Amino acid sequence: MEIDTRDYHAFEFPLDLEREIFTIAFRQNRRDVRNLLLVSKQVFHWIISLCYEVIIAGSAGGWPRKLNNDQLQKYGHLVRHLHTRDTGLIAHCPNVFNLAVWASPRQIDIEAILERPITRISINIHKFFSPTPPIIAFCSRITHLDVSISEWDPKDVLPHFGVLSHLAIFENLPHHIFGACLEVTRGSGLKVIILVSRGLETRLTPVYEGERKLNDDPRIVRVVFERRYQEDWEEGAWGGVDMWVLADEILESRRITGEGEKAGALQS
Repeated sequence: MEIDTRDYHAFEFPLDLEREIFTIAFRQNRRDVRNLLLVSKQVFHWIISLCYEVIIAGSAGGWPRKLNNDQLQKYGHLVRHLHTRDTGLIAHCPNVFNLAVWASPRQIDIEAILERPITRISINIHKFFSPTPPIIAFCSRITHLDVSISEWDPKDVLPHFGVLSHLAIFENLPHHIFGACLEVTRGSGLKVIILVSRGLETRLTPVYEGERKLNDDPRIVRVVFERRYQEDWEEGAWGGVDMWVLADEILESRRITGEGEKAGALQS
């Protein structure tokens, strides 16, 4: 039977739907990105814009594995989530809003950070924070703060985070610092306080109630990491379930059921 090629257009998807299909394919299997880039010129542009949404600089398993100057100049504006030890990269990423800087204090370029529209940050707050107008203005728009140290004074720092809704701190904090976190944020808009605990296996286990008496605060969720911290950050950046999402789910379940003794697990 002869096929009338004039009818081929009937099998074409709308452009928006076609793009959504390739977006889903990319998000479900990011390791297959090179094959997707070869489909067509149009698909290449769609996929390359997704590839650079999340950058983990220096990670052998990330994409792209290395960022050279040409890539930064061409694609830096696409970066929304950046995990790095080199804050010099931030200068090339004007639209980043989720930043993790796990570097020594001397490597932190504070000026570069302040110029970006960041609302989520993981950083050594003790070395970053100072009560200067630019830093206070920056802090006033942060909603998610992951504090990766134990020695800091919440009473000096947290009052400047006016829209903070989520705070993550290590559970081995000295008791006076932990208590200050609770005291200074009572009556604020802070909804979630995550106590981060370390583990060994590749899964993330939430525990509703910790062992300290201070954990009676209903905002607290204890999260035991049995996977790499960076892995959790990346999972959240790509829209998956990270510690922030998990904590929200636990608190919502606690609110609905009125129970606080349950525990759950998420496989890596």
